[in-house]
Amino acid sequence: MNAPFQIEIHDILPSTSDRAIIFAQAGAPPWTAVLAREQTAGRGRHGRRWVGGRGNLFLSVVLDPNVASQTTEWSFVAAVATADAILPLLHDPRLLRLKWPNDLLLAGAKLGGILIEAGGGPNAIGWAVAGIGVNLVSAPENVGQPAIALGDRAATVPSAEDLAPSIVQRLQAWTAVMESEGFGAVLEAWHQRSVTLGTALTVRLASGTLQGRYLGLGDDGALLLEMPDGSRRSIVAGEVL
Repeated sequence: MNAPFQIEIHDILPSTSDRAIIFAQAGAPPWTAVLAREQTAGRGRHGRRWVGGRGNLFLSVVLDPNVASQTTEWSFVAAVATADAILPLLHDPRLLRLKWPNDLLLAGAKLGGILIEAGGGPNAIGWAVAGIGVNLVSAPENVGQPAIALGDRAATVPSAEDLAPSIVQRLQAWTAVMESEGFGAVLEAWHQRSVTLGTALTVRLASGTLQGRYLGLGDDGALLLEMPDGSRRSIVAGEVL
């Protein structure tokens, strides 16, 4: 049974995650959430700006710091939970795919993204927040990759206020799965929603780019690639292009 939760709703905020982090650092209970109808200073990975128009989903959720030992684990939990909330809305659920490490794709274009932020001591997560963005009614242009809105492929598009509780509930459910069955169960669910094994991928690293074929995920969530020479490479930090 899911625990009760509260979603604080704002018409406009610079960043929902900034506000959720304040709550998390002050000891707010897990699943405390912040939603904005418009966000003016959202952020993505590597310090990038998260671009999204009014009416899209801008949601940040305080997570349970006692469950996961790494922020990587939360990235996969949040991605699977968000996908689960969106799948029933699609004409063809096969069009939704998860892209390593934290993007949601619809018909090959970017639909949404996850950013996990955490803090604490050297050996434990003291607090953690999941920032979740989904293009519901509009997709940004000129962001370096194709983007798409849910409305382009769904019969009906929920408001952010209607979709947010479903995402939080799925976050709770998948957190419970990780507690009871381990991180491997989350990875398996993520893998079922990812690109097909053997797909050619280009991965950008700090040192350059790699090209190889997708072999799945390691036990720690690392991306496994088969290189052109037949060797196998495990990538823990990078970006699939």
